[in-house]
Amino acid sequence: MGDIFLNLSHLLLSNIVKYIERDNDRIIFNDSLDTIEIPDEKKQIIFGNRLSQLHILTKPFSDRLACSNVDTLSISDRLEIRFDQFPSTIKSLSLSQHSCSKDFKWLPESLEKLCFYNQFHQQIITQFQSTIRHLEFSENYNSPIAIRLLPPQLEVLICRNAYLPKFDGSDQLPSTLTKLDINTDCVRLLSNCNLPALSHLILNMYREYQLKQGDIPMAATKLSLIQMDCQLHPEVLTSQLRHIEFHYGSFKLDRNVFSHLDRLETLLFSGACTNSLILGKLPASLKVLELPSFTYKFVISEICEIPGRLDKLTITFNSLTTLLSKQSLPKSLVHLHIYQGLEPVVVESLPDDLESMEITGSNFIFESSSYPSSLRSLTANKSFFENNSIIDLPTTIVQVTISTITNYAGASDEKF
Repeated sequence: MGDIFLNLSHLLLSNIVKYIERDNDRIIFNDSLDTIEIPDEKKQIIFGNRLSQLHILTKPFSDRLACSNVDTLSISDRLEIRFDQFPSTIKSLSLSQHSCSKDFKWLPESLEKLCFYNQFHQQIITQFQSTIRHLEFSENYNSPIAIRLLPPQLEVLICRNAYLPKFDGSDQLPSTLTKLDINTDCVRLLSNCNLPALSHLILNMYREYQLKQGDIPMAATKLSLIQMDCQLHPEVLTSQLRHIEFHYGSFKLDRNVFSHLDRLETLLFSGACTNSLILGKLPASLKVLELPSFTYKFVISEICEIPGRLDKLTITFNSLTTLLSKQSLPKSLVHLHIYQGLEPVVVESLPDDLESMEITGSNFIFESSSYPSSLRSLTANKSFFENNSIIDLPTTIVQVTISTITNYAGASDEKF
């Protein structure tokens, strides 16, 4: 507690205290910039939303910026600059609306990361700086992006709902891309582009599209599918994949669709799926598995086999009873998250090497002998301790976190 007060007194002595909302490595400005001094230890500046008021950046501020250690700017509302160009010390810039020229000549010379917020809708008409490695457009940006204008050494491109104009093969996506986030209208580009460095592909499938063989580049090791609404066949998934994530959707899976992926380490179903799933046999290489939550009466139809070397398991909603009734948990399990059981569940045993357990829900009863001596961390809500005695917890536990609110509005945790 003493350290907290020491940090607080340091803030009170600061000559910029009236402009600071929280103190870490960044400053949040909400007032005039004419007299602001930038401390040497600050690396990031955030210009907060001012209810659509204009942020005017002056030449004196630019000069102070150039002499500071700040390398990241985030501007969430309208912007106007009254100088020719941001100093070259700025490496990362996030923008919303701006009243500056559309040729982007005012961007810093050595910029490496450029992000556009939700209010940015201006069509890109000029070549981006060659130094940019990370280019990101918000989900609300739906204007075309000409491939020829992309930086030649681009490594991350996140364009979600934006679209790339008709592709005739003459323009190529940068071969240096390692992460690509696009919608299914742009999938046609992938088969015609040489992307040897691409490791993470994110497909936003808001529009109806059936994935087919060849859509996933062979170099990709991580695949994220968002709002997928189609049948997923085994031949679509390339053998190099190590991580697969599903984010919502009403997709269907062929039986044993993952069984041939002998390098797969992570399989995550994040959010609600609006249909039942048959996962079938899972590869022995799998280490992290998050089973999906479901709406209404939908449940997992069958899990033929959970790999014995699984390290982390998240069980959610209706999948819990189905899973525990079919087989015991893998002995190799180190981290277990049981999420919101709908029916009372009695847990008779847990893996011997389990180190951490997170329980969200109130319908769990643990036998006193079920806790392994390896358990060191437990997170649960207060109702858990109404059904289970804290005396039964092993003495090896070094942290218990009690969530006082169990709904989705948020949680306030107590630790001891």
